[in-house]
Amino acid sequence: MEFRSMLGKALLVVALLALVVTGYNSYREKQLMEELRSKTQVEEPEDNKEEEPEEDVMLTKFEKLFAENNDLVGWIRIDGTAVDYPVLQFVDNEYYLNKDFQGNKSKAGSIFMDYRNSPDTEGFNTILYGHHMADGSMFKDLMNYKDEDFFKEHSIVDFDILNKEYEWEIFSVYVTDVGFYYIDTNFPTKEKKLEFIKSIRERSLFESPAYVGAEDHILTLSTCTYEFDNARFVVHAKRVDHQEITNQMQE
Repeated sequence: MEFRSMLGKALLVVALLALVVTGYNSYREKQLMEELRSKTQVEEPEDNKEEEPEEDVMLTKFEKLFAENNDLVGWIRIDGTAVDYPVLQFVDNEYYLNKDFQGNKSKAGSIFMDYRNSPDTEGFNTILYGHHMADGSMFKDLMNYKDEDFFKEHSIVDFDILNKEYEWEIFSVYVTDVGFYYIDTNFPTKEKKLEFIKSIRERSLFESPAYVGAEDHILTLSTCTYEFDNARFVVHAKRVDHQEITNQMQE
């Protein structure tokens, strides 16, 4: 009985230590993100505010971060969620699964772009991955899109690349298994693109009025979900310009 009591106490201590370590890691990662966000807050000179940035010139807000890590390809933010993170890209899809912006080991990892994609998002299907963290970080808040009201009220994703700011309109959200190849990046024909659009729209939990055609650029957000083994939650959005969004809001 004494041995069992000692064992129980030891297990309790281990469990408490694990909670402390998890809490500290979560705090450290949040502090890092706050520091990174602060570095993107750049005050533009008054006489430059009306000028369009030159093509292929890095946005001022990314200069400090890119100097620290040239794996940076952009930044993603979604209103109404905790999604507000730098986006990285490596030569494979493994490295940033468990590495933070500074290259340190991290259970939360980073938001990262599929290594097959071009960072300029000019490909047909640009894919971003992120963990579903219990503390609410990374892509956990994508789960909010399982609610139809949230889907309708938070339809815009801000995903800026290094030299341009873009908005993306969400048109499809769904749960799937890894058997459905939504992370395809090879679309050699218009027909293949249209087939893909049809397949992801049919899977969506809710309908969207957004038109999506073969000429569009799609942003795919992918994270784990837990309805069944190897389940994934997927959000698709199309790249839009400000005028297109304004017109839709006025209709």
